[in-house]
Amino acid sequence: MALVEAPLTFRSQNPDVAATAEIISLSNSQIEIQTDSTSPAFLVLSDVYYPGWNATIDGKPIPIFQTNYVLRGVQIPAGNHRVTFEFNPVSFHLGLGVSSASLVLLGYLAWKLSRNPNKITE
Repeated sequence: MALVEAPLTFRSQNPDVAATAEIISLSNSQIEIQTDSTSPAFLVLSDVYYPGWNATIDGKPIPIFQTNYVLRGVQIPAGNHRVTFEFNPVSFHLGLGVSSASLVLLGYLAWKLSRNPNKITE
């Protein structure tokens, strides 16, 4: 049983007691899990739910649910599937853009000042 923070219509009538979930690869920014079940299931990871994580099943995007207050969970259809979680936060790309723009601006100002050093004192 899992407590999910968002509306969810998932109900497993006949849970597969022999269902499996095996971690195929694990890194700081990606987790791949191979699942096998004869009935739909709900996979809960013991990792903290945090914005920026994206999930796919066999390459197709799926929603991640905040589960048991702090964990991540996804609905898994019956069958054999590869579930991939990737950390790709928008804040990282936004920060990279702002930092790059700042670096370009500072480079431009340094170049302008090197060409005419008296410009500052005028």
